Amino acid sequence: MRDAQTFIYLDFIGIELYAKSKKNPNWSEFQFIGTVIDETKYTLRVKNEDHSKIYIKDQYMFRSWIDQPNGIKKMIEFDGTKIKGNPENRIKLIRKKNRRKLH
Repeated sequence: MRDAQTFIYLDFIGIELYAKSKKNPNWSEFQFIGTVIDETKYTLRVKNEDHSKIYIKDQYMFRSWIDQPNGIKKMIEFDGTKIKGNPENRIKLIRKKNRRKLH
């Protein structure tokens, strides 16, 4: 289950994303870019209809919707620099955060 606190630490494969470029003024609004099909340390490969494109994480702001337990969808907006790194390493950070809360 994905929630707002742990969303940026999880794997993004299968998530539909909207993006806004930080550097290109033509991308002033969020645009639907597609569904993530692969993720590396610095990039996201996104498939939209019949083609795929690679987005460099730290050059974009991203937005996605997640389902809440009460059936309502919640919008999450995050900077691409926060998701830089391998997904398996980000998942380990969740465990570290939870251990810190226990003490």
